Amino acid sequence: MGWRRFADGAPLTFVTAQQMGIALGVLRAHRLEDDVKKGCVDLDQLERECAKRPELLRARRLAFHPSLLHAATQAANEDALRCLLRCAQDAARAAAIHGGGGALPSSTHAAVNARNARGQTPLMLAAIHPAGATCVRLLLGAGADPWAADSCGGRTALFYAACADAADSAAALLDATQEALLPRPVFPNGPATRYVDVRMLAGFTALHVAVVADARGALRELLRGAPRLGVPTLFGSYDFIVCTRGTCPMHLAARMGRTEAAKMLLLAHAGSPAASRALDPRALLDDFGRLPCHLAAINSHHDLAHLLQPGLPLSSALGGDAGLYFDGAPSLKLLAAAALRVRQQETLAAAQATLGLGGGGNGGSECNIAAAVACCKAAAAAATMADSHRVHAACSMDSASPVVGTGAPLRGKDVGFVMGTTAAYIRATAALGAGEAVLGPAPSEDALTGGSCCSESGDSEDECCGVCLDALPVVRLQPCGHIMCSACCAGLFGMQHAEVVACPFCRSVVGCFGPACC
Repeated sequence: MGWRRFADGAPLTFVTAQQMGIALGVLRAHRLEDDVKKGCVDLDQLERECAKRPELLRARRLAFHPSLLHAATQAANEDALRCLLRCAQDAARAAAIHGGGGALPSSTHAAVNARNARGQTPLMLAAIHPAGATCVRLLLGAGADPWAADSCGGRTALFYAACADAADSAAALLDATQEALLPRPVFPNGPATRYVDVRMLAGFTALHVAVVADARGALRELLRGAPRLGVPTLFGSYDFIVCTRGTCPMHLAARMGRTEAAKMLLLAHAGSPAASRALDPRALLDDFGRLPCHLAAINSHHDLAHLLQPGLPLSSALGGDAGLYFDGAPSLKLLAAAALRVRQQETLAAAQATLGLGGGGNGGSECNIAAAVACCKAAAAAATMADSHRVHAACSMDSASPVVGTGAPLRGKDVGFVMGTTAAYIRATAALGAGEAVLGPAPSEDALTGGSCCSESGDSEDECCGVCLDALPVVRLQPCGHIMCSACCAGLFGMQHAEVVACPFCRSVVGCFGPACC
């Protein structure tokens, strides 16, 4: 027995031995909790105390006075956690023998899933610790429920790992659940929800939290689990996350300038088996109808806004940063597309340098462009005259024969060899059954030069680019052979939706660019 005096000066009050024992027990429990957090606890003493008072493993205490399991996991004290798990198993066996009791945990499962005043389980506190991966695995092996949600928004342990960038803890949680579905559907999650796609009450997923926290390690582990990239939020801002309703992870990356996170999301989309059917994350709209590129531009993240343009090919957006490829080497398709695109840009730059034009398109002066066109015309005229001389020489092989077709006429294959690519100038008249082609009169000079892009006539339709109908076409696309101006060729790299540049006339893939006179 004892006496105590209240702080307000009230008279002495009689205290029973039972009350004194409870107070001393609470003090010893608090001392144990402090020792467990500091990592200097005596494991034998800890085991004795838990044997005397097994309710310490399950007691629901105030948030600032957590249970011993909470204290051990919060400090990532692996030795103390193993000792407490053994005590929980002993208490569960004792409860089974003696028929249980109000203070005894009925099973180890109940002990490892005990909650504090915030609804947090030991697994959640272990997941938020950077070095708590071993504690997470110990708790999962003891029967901890990874689907359990706290009372502060419905967050699972995966949210805690994503917020703290605890990649190993996130990997352990995902390995424990794998392809399992939500056992008990609770708003806002449906019955077919996977663990990586679980949403808190505001509609955020662990992917949202990892993007906001710039937790690249945890984000990499989450993307290994193939999450849904287009999950929108149900409400506006929550806690430290500032956003609008309908926000997807890509919107958050754009708003906060998370360039690396945006690239990782794009890479996950490109490597998904359903990428051809899934909507590009860059084309997702929030409730205000804004794209991720709009949010990046509003917040002055201009480079990221360019990267998130929906029309920009993924090969250009991803680039060659090997550190972003979280699942081994990139696909052969991405590598080939990126290599071809680099070659296309190099050959266009070389063609512009040959023609004396600026690297950004038709940036050269009009004199440079006129000189390039004159060069093209001169080269084309010289090639045409050379073909004409070869044709006249071939036609004079049998000049003594007054009748066409007598002597040693040229056969079709010989005509093709002599004429090369100027077979349109031939008047082919095939004799029935003979399979022979006969040459007619030599083509005129106008016929030889007419219809080409280097025509002498100033009013020819081919004197201007077929895309902009303004500038002179001085660049040729290979292998299709169509010609365009330098500015339109440079614009193809920013306007194409395909991985590589294609000809705007015939839609064939462009292998390289070259001067039109070559």
